[in-house]
Amino acid sequence: MTDAQLARPQPPAARAAPGRIWFAGLGYALVVLLTGTNLATPLYAAYEHVFRLSALDVTLLVAVYAAAVMVALLACGPLSDTAGYRPVLAAGLVTAAGGAALLAAASGPAWLYAGRAVQGLAVGTCSGALTAGLVLTEPRGRQARASFLAATATTAACGAGPVLAGALAQYAPHPRSLSYLVEIGLLIPALAAVLMLPAGLGRTGGRWRPRWPRLPAAHRPMFLRAALVSVLAWAVAYVVLALVPSYTATALGGSNLLVDGTAAGSLLLVAAAAQACARSWGADRAQASGLAGLIAGLAGLIAAGAGGSAALLFGAIAVAGAGQGLAFMGSIRRVNEIAPASQRAGTVAMFYVLTYGGSGLVTAAVGLLATHLGLPAAHYVAGAGALLAMFLTRGWHLHSGPAADLTPSMHWPEPVLAAGVAQDAGPVLVTVEYQVVPQQRAALLAALEDLGRERRRDGAYAWTVFQNASAPDTILETFLVDSWLEHRRQHQRVTQADRVLEESVRHLLSAAPRVTHYVAAR
Repeated sequence: MTDAQLARPQPPAARAAPGRIWFAGLGYALVVLLTGTNLATPLYAAYEHVFRLSALDVTLLVAVYAAAVMVALLACGPLSDTAGYRPVLAAGLVTAAGGAALLAAASGPAWLYAGRAVQGLAVGTCSGALTAGLVLTEPRGRQARASFLAATATTAACGAGPVLAGALAQYAPHPRSLSYLVEIGLLIPALAAVLMLPAGLGRTGGRWRPRWPRLPAAHRPMFLRAALVSVLAWAVAYVVLALVPSYTATALGGSNLLVDGTAAGSLLLVAAAAQACARSWGADRAQASGLAGLIAGLAGLIAAGAGGSAALLFGAIAVAGAGQGLAFMGSIRRVNEIAPASQRAGTVAMFYVLTYGGSGLVTAAVGLLATHLGLPAAHYVAGAGALLAMFLTRGWHLHSGPAADLTPSMHWPEPVLAAGVAQDAGPVLVTVEYQVVPQQRAALLAALEDLGRERRRDGAYAWTVFQNASAPDTILETFLVDSWLEHRRQHQRVTQADRVLEESVRHLLSAAPRVTHYVAAR
């Protein structure tokens, strides 16, 4: 399919086959890339012995990676929009292979720092384009499903890397280099899949320039709280990935690299499972539960380090992993809820920049504390930070009012359907047309921003507001839902507080709003 054909509307049969190939190829590239970024985790114990690394050196390796990701995000996010996804992804995957080669050939600490930095640049270059590409190429156009799969695959792949590297290092030859050579081999099909993408995929035109993502001032407090929770979630993950292999060797009375890798990787594998199980949870519940899990997991790690209990160690890792997955999922969900449609990309980019930058600094600080005060004291500090963030969430509400009524209202009428609409048909496009009183136009747009956050909280995505070019008093609200069944569930999630908000919108109108439902034609 050519770029010109891609730009024109295509029949479902014409777009399904290439869409599946592109979607699968991008998913494979994402998994392979992120698996490779954590191959070093079970090898840190060997590096400590061979290259005489301290706990601070190990955590600095993690921090260098996070800083490189942040730099690449700032530079290559705009570049993807200018050049398209294919050249940016190809360059990023080649860079990832270069980072793996540096680590495979490492003969000293400088090689390790260089390899981790290059890997960070590769991930920062590719992560945004891979996630956006999955959303654009999902065969049935289900953007929410694609986003969820991308997030879960990201977490699971990061957890699979240490397990793979630990197995190869323990039971195969060349323990410090083989896993990186395997990664290079796996990147070759990923590069081939990326080169099959349409040249125009993701290209929006315009000139490239690095830019600092913009943060809407109105949502800054809630945004910063969500970012703080995300920073803590990933800082705990980085600390565990860096330091747990040493804990495992102490608890078991010896080092087995497969066990070390499994112990570290299980944190993110459990995180991915927790995200899948709690997919329907709201942002507040997920963040609060996640922070509680992080605190309990850190407490368990301290106890395991003091008592040398392997069972307690693995249990604490599992609890911390569940907490990490829930806290991060709740944070990114909150950011998506509060981000204005016109500034969503910049807001999410700022969220990731703060996450990588903040977690890298926290990880380096914990490593420094571990060097001078020991691991238990470092974990006490991390636990205190998570506890502080939990107290911050106590003031978070879905509405700014002091007593929002979140009981289900069930006030949305059941739509009238033509025969033959299946429950799994989708995506579903919902449009709401408003005739606004001319003097109330600004008030309506502000109210719709609040309403849009509630739509996204209840399962909508791609929420946008348009105005009629020839009749500015006609405003059209649109959003997508994955399927007809999911839209029926959305009806059940609407609360009394949402009803109050919708009534405030109606007071600004000259006529009742008109709702229309569209289902993807197949």
